[in-house]
Amino acid sequence: MPKHVACLPVGGINADATQMSEFRQAGANGFGLGSGLYKPGMELEQIITNARQYRDAWALSNN
Repeated sequence: MPKHVACLPVGGINADATQMSEFRQAGANGFGLGSGLYKPGMELEQIITNARQYRDAWALSNN
């Protein structure tokens, strides 16, 4: 795929720095998040916790 085309994997993405790092090394520019971030009926605090875990894993995956 040309370098100027963004690659955003979706499905099965966990809040895991090792997994994200492997995807990034393969050319991923980011990720599409779904049920790992939000599921119907989930409380706001859980959504915030999940989002923070993804944010932190993303930051660590760049090392």
